[in-house]
Amino acid sequence: MCIDPVTVPVDVFGSRPSVSKRVALLKGQPGKFNDEFQPCTQQAVQRAGEILAAAGYVVEEVAPPSVDEVLELFDAIVWTELVNKLQPVLGKFVDPYMAGSLKMAATCTVDLERYMAALRERDHVIRKWQLFMETYPLVVMAGSTSPDVPVLTIDNADNLIRSTARCLSHLRLAPLLGFPAISVPLSVTPEVFGGRPLGVDIMAPRYRDDLCLEAAEVIELHEGKRQPIDPQWH
Repeated sequence: MCIDPVTVPVDVFGSRPSVSKRVALLKGQPGKFNDEFQPCTQQAVQRAGEILAAAGYVVEEVAPPSVDEVLELFDAIVWTELVNKLQPVLGKFVDPYMAGSLKMAATCTVDLERYMAALRERDHVIRKWQLFMETYPLVVMAGSTSPDVPVLTIDNADNLIRSTARCLSHLRLAPLLGFPAISVPLSVTPEVFGGRPLGVDIMAPRYRDDLCLEAAEVIELHEGKRQPIDPQWH
């Protein structure tokens, strides 16, 4: 068991320790974003769990620890760094999307004391997740709260960046925790989303990219070859 968030759990002989084939299925999100998950995104996660279960994985609907806390720490750490590093050079670029992102990020920045505290808190949260993943080495979740993430344009960038960030909240988990993750598309029933593919995210413990790839391969083999996405869906 590796409970130290800064220790690299690598075997000196290069072998990978065996882990259980248990999967934590996160269909929504405990806390402030839970009501925003649309049924079709939850169905996609449920379908991914059924495919993995049929392949021998033990799938349980259970939430990882401190999901909301991770998102709050992301705001405190990443947005603060983004504003401090990019704001001074923003004038060199004509990019309304970046300008809109920095405008949103500026509302989440914190002072040095809070920033340093957030870095310490991140270590504690990583430890919680590592302990959780001793039991559930894989976490499967929706990549977005909605299948229809607005397309950003120059005219609407300022208004939509914040709502888009909320839709893609789960995508912030892996980068902040430093865990490997992969997104894989799968079909849901035509009655729910017109038969279009929806993506689910799969996360694994640190340095276990192989577990993500194995689970994604199971889903891809089940779903079969896909055609390119029709532009009319955008």
